[in-house]
Amino acid sequence: MRDAQVENEASAASQSLNHWVLMASVVERQPLRLTPAGIPVCDCVLEHGSTQIEAGDFRQVTTRVRAIAMGVMAERLDRQELGRAARFEGFLATPARGRRHDASSAPARPTLVFHIQDMTLLATTPSL
Repeated sequence: MRDAQVENEASAASQSLNHWVLMASVVERQPLRLTPAGIPVCDCVLEHGSTQIEAGDFRQVTTRVRAIAMGVMAERLDRQELGRAARFEGFLATPARGRRHDASSAPARPTLVFHIQDMTLLATTPSL
């Protein structure tokens, strides 16, 4: 019975997996700010470029992603040189401000924000 319970919990956890890895460069960054609780927050934009295979063909892909880091990671990101390539890990979420909208207005379009939890600097900048 215990093995079945562990297997069910593992299955549920894998279905709720939200872990994202992206090799990118910080191309825009807002000044470091503090939450009302005093936690450092760094908002930025990451830019990624790569070659992907889609439907059997090579495709050049570029994208810009809105990202946020909090705590010690925000302080590290604030010190990172713009344009420097890094490997970012974290999760995707809708912004907190996106949840607040006027019911009489048009439905808000969902947006995603990459919440950075880890960053490893790379030796070279990825080609865009």
